[in-house]
Amino acid sequence: MEPRRIILAQVPRFLREMLERAFDKVPGIRIVAEVADLAQLPAVLDRTGAQWVIVSLPPNGTVANGIDRLLAAHPSVRLMNVASDGSHVTMKWVEPRQQTLDTLSMSELIELLSMNHTIE
Repeated sequence: MEPRRIILAQVPRFLREMLERAFDKVPGIRIVAEVADLAQLPAVLDRTGAQWVIVSLPPNGTVANGIDRLLAAHPSVRLMNVASDGSHVTMKWVEPRQQTLDTLSMSELIELLSMNHTIE
């Protein structure tokens, strides 16, 4: 099975390094790009064919503008917004659907990214 391709977007250095170390140990997950500016994300998605985008949530917890348009243009992509302190995760995809997961452990995060089906 082909590994899950993940893009890290606007992820602070500490969180990015933690995710890189964790994902390096999982054969079914691969970080294919890092994006500092969300305006670059559509082109990077087109180039990499990533299935997941992990974006750091700002302190106010608001998902970035334009995410719904991005997901509509890339309906197979799942977006995971991670609080920079790791306190919660919000997932979003095209249907539109959103789910908040509190107290998600690193092993649960890896399992979630490895799944072949959508969250219900």
